[in-house]
Amino acid sequence: MQVTRAAWLSACLLALAACLPGCTPTRESAPSAGQDTGQAAFGGAPAPGAIRLWADSALRPAVQAIASRHEARTGQPVALTFGPSAALRQRISQGQEADVFVAAGSTQPQQLASGGQWQPPAVIAKDSLCLMTAPRLTVAPATALGALLRADVRVGAYQPGAEPLGDAFWQLVDRADQLQSGAHATLTAKVHVLSGGQPLREELMQGRIDAAVQGCIGAGADAASTALGITPLPAALDTGLPYTLTWRLKASEAARQLAQAMQSPEAVQQWRALGLQTP
Repeated sequence: MQVTRAAWLSACLLALAACLPGCTPTRESAPSAGQDTGQAAFGGAPAPGAIRLWADSALRPAVQAIASRHEARTGQPVALTFGPSAALRQRISQGQEADVFVAAGSTQPQQLASGGQWQPPAVIAKDSLCLMTAPRLTVAPATALGALLRADVRVGAYQPGAEPLGDAFWQLVDRADQLQSGAHATLTAKVHVLSGGQPLREELMQGRIDAAVQGCIGAGADAASTALGITPLPAALDTGLPYTLTWRLKASEAARQLAQAMQSPEAVQQWRALGLQTP
């Protein structure tokens, strides 16, 4: 099951990325819809008048498709920046300019909204949770909680509030006691708390942890390029990973129209093609 799910998720991502027009970012070309503006990786700047859309990296294929089609329909240029949601929110809080923000989880955009300059976040899609494991482990959905509780399995997780996956993991911990008495205390005592700058995949590949909870989209991509295992969590444990949308309250009307496009029926098709659930 591990290999099958990983291969399926990887194939979906590769197929989607391959079929979308204008989706490959390049260093040389001017920023346009479907391209990273380069602010994080390449040091570039968005085109004059472009709507600045920042989004979590896991959503790249869908966001590029939605932005490309919105640009083609309206003629309004869109400049994209991708990265981890917590890092993007920090850059915005430090004064870097963005108009629309699509984040994993609700904590990061809610922190922006609490400052009174951003719209309260709305959930636009939701990912399921998977357990990503070291190659030595064989896990099925029914044995996922047991694997997390094993004394010889080192579980890694982010602090709640620091990263969206940290919030998701600790919600899972709260729910675990309903399935097995004492599970909350056991997991709380044994978990290796990681900083936000440590990718779960790297921690697993370096052998520092044996298991971590990840969104299934990201886990599938990671497992497809490594020997890591991926197991969907059972419904009783799957608290899900929401993706949320917010925009700057003083953003232009064009930016508000793009935010609306991220919630359109066409956008819903893109979220679902990526493997996400939609409201």
